[in-house]
Amino acid sequence: EGIIEKNPICDYIKYIILPAFDFEFVIEKYDGENVEKRVYRSYEQFCTDFTNKDIHPKDVKPSRNVSIAKTIGEKPQRRFKS
Repeated sequence: EGIIEKNPICDYIKYIILPAFDFEFVIEKYDGENVEKRVYRSYEQFCTDFTNKDIHPKDVKPSRNVSIAKTIGEKPQRRFKS
């Protein structure tokens, strides 16, 4: 929690998700009854919140999983349509 180095969650965001989605990664942070959307347009911005523990891995993981699924699902389809 809050550690960036050698953290696979952060690596996925830096090397796969941000480049695949034009440097936009959205996290829906659940706070009891409320949902707060946070939009990250740079890895540095994400790292700041993650390191400061403004976002928790349990907030990041669901959004990361959805983004990876979209990346895997959409890219091959685009290749085959050409």
